[in-house]
Amino acid sequence: MYQNRILYETARDFANDGLGILENQLENLYKAHKSYEYSSKYGKYTYKLHFSKDELESYGFEEINKVRDMYKEWQYIADDVYRYSFAYELTKEKNYYKNKYGAVLGGQLDLLLLSPYGGPETGKYYNTHGYLTVTQAIPGGVIVSSGSAQAFGYQTHFKHAFIVTSKNYVTGQNITGNFQYIGTYSYINPLKARVTVWKFKELNPPSERFYFVAK
Repeated sequence: MYQNRILYETARDFANDGLGILENQLENLYKAHKSYEYSSKYGKYTYKLHFSKDELESYGFEEINKVRDMYKEWQYIADDVYRYSFAYELTKEKNYYKNKYGAVLGGQLDLLLLSPYGGPETGKYYNTHGYLTVTQAIPGGVIVSSGSAQAFGYQTHFKHAFIVTSKNYVTGQNITGNFQYIGTYSYINPLKARVTVWKFKELNPPSERFYFVAK
């Protein structure tokens, strides 16, 4: 997918820069009588376009529209490469968690913690739409709430979950990732009350680098 990423960025940048150059030339076509020159550089590629007023006028609007369509076609190519590559990596990611942990994607954990209905299912893992916020660090893991709670107008204590992890998270830290549901967990909260919450374990992402899907 590395080559696809290069192709995507090159096609996208060429289309965006090309359309920008063309529109700029058309805007200034009848405002001046000098030559116009524009150069753009991205990645390892550099190109320079040079037009004079007479050259642009000689195109005629039909030819100008053909040039505009050419740049739009490059944008279509970039979009197709992105859609194909994203779907390919997403399928590869799902197969990784299914083969390694025997789990399939069940939804977004931060949104699940906001919902008053339903719950997590055994054999499924949950990623994050936004992020989770650590409310308490305890031995073996952390208690988290939905980081989206405030954005949706909920209190941050609306619903909690326990994440089994070996990472050293601290209270107040925002975390993202993939978490497999493994049951329930009971603990004593700071108010000395026993609380039972959903229990998840943090899954290790694929070691292979992805270029279109964030791990």
